[in-house]
Formats: sequence, structure tokens, C-alpha cells
Amino acid sequence: EERGLAAIQVLQSEGLNPVFEQLDICSEESVAKFCDTIKSKYGGIDILCNNAGIAYKNASTAPLLEKAEVTNETNLLATIKVTDALLPLMKEAGKICQVAPCRNP
Repeated sequence: EERGLAAIQVLQSEGLNPVFEQLDICSEESVAKFCDTIKSKYGGIDILCNNAGIAYKNASTAPLLEKAEVTNETNLLATIKVTDALLPLMKEAGKICQVAPCRNP
């Protein structure tokens, strides 16, 4: 939340008028609350930009299987679940943007 609110301040300083809505894509309760908020406050969405994701640091000592499961749950499965939950709220001619990380060797 702190980073989201900080981003709002930066955008406002550039003359934009963004709004902040909290969403934890790995929490079914958070996704449901987010969908309810979007429907009641905005009547739906025009653009869904899936940009959430995690990555472990190279120095992480977490077991490989744990890293794979957590990363897959967040970056793939939770993103699919959020998209599925928001599709009914997509306005006519709405768009979906998928953002994926890219790392140069």
C-alpha cells in the first residue's frame, strides 16, 4: 500500500489524477473486495493491465521447489484468477495487457 500511495503522489505531481485501490492478487478475499469496489465505484473497467509478480533474489536460500511453487502461484495462477474475476466487469471494447518480466543475461 505504501508504494502504491507513493506512486499516486508522483503521478499527481505530474498533473495526472490517478486513484489507488488495494489488491493482493494471491488473496481471494482481496480479489472479491477489489471487484466489488470496481463495480460499485466505476461500473467496470476499460483496461486491465496485469503487472503483478514476484521473483526471488539470487541469494535466496529457499528450497527450489518452494520458490517454484510460490512464483508459479503468484505470477501465473493468481494472475489467471484475477483476470477471470474481472472479465465480467470489462466494459465493451475493453482491453487486457499482460506484462511479463524480461531479464538480460
